[in-house]
Amino acid sequence: MTPTATRSNRRNHPLGQPQQWLCLTDQNEHMNAAIGAILFDLDDTLLDGGAAWRSGMDALLVRCPEVSRAAALEAWDMAFEEHFVRYLAGELTFEESRIARIRSWSDLVSVVVPAGDELSWFDDFRVGYEAGWVAFGDVEGALSQLRRLRLGVVTNGDGDQQRAKLAALGLEQAFEVVICSGDVGFAKPDPRIFELAATRLGIPSDRCLFVGDRRDSDALGAVAAGMSAVWLNRRDQEAPDERVPAIVTLGQLPALVSETGDGATRPATKPVW
Repeated sequence: MTPTATRSNRRNHPLGQPQQWLCLTDQNEHMNAAIGAILFDLDDTLLDGGAAWRSGMDALLVRCPEVSRAAALEAWDMAFEEHFVRYLAGELTFEESRIARIRSWSDLVSVVVPAGDELSWFDDFRVGYEAGWVAFGDVEGALSQLRRLRLGVVTNGDGDQQRAKLAALGLEQAFEVVICSGDVGFAKPDPRIFELAATRLGIPSDRCLFVGDRRDSDALGAVAAGMSAVWLNRRDQEAPDERVPAIVTLGQLPALVSETGDGATRPATKPVW
């Protein structure tokens, strides 16, 4: 969930033939079980976080056009990484994390934000950010091909905001279970949030596959909870080891699941929030 990160130019394999598929069960022993459910991260997995951040920053920079967009986005990324983790840990409320992000960002870009005006500035960003909520182009096709399985979302963030994102993407009915850290009191990579999703689906953890863009908190967190996992490595970054397989687009996911086998069909039920 770092939209401003530089995408690697490394390309070691054709897009449609990731080498990791060939040894998937060796790298992730739980894949040997028939997959009955797929759980997705939301930001930067389904929702194009980079596009949303750029839209939000364009709105915020109306206040300070002397700041370059690139510098502003880099500073926003740094402020986000510093203070969002504090929100997830319960050190800050959601509102306090927004105030802290604006304060850190303004210091980094040398812009004066008067004390007490932080939320007003953040609201400018928020309006643009929400206007920029769009799904990645590979989402609709992948979900359509995976509808035979039980589908869910496990996401770190405020429940109301995360559900609003799904609604903006037209995906509020696409998932049977949606678990938001802000609702349950613990966040990825805590195994409990993954286990809760499996429990609400009524499927053992070892028959769940998790897909997310953050290797540590998404993929390795899910593995620690007994699930299979795939790292959605959209920027094709170098992995430090081969503990989890990787794909670079959700378009590769249906074939991956077909290779490993699948089980349960998806019932016609409304989402469980």
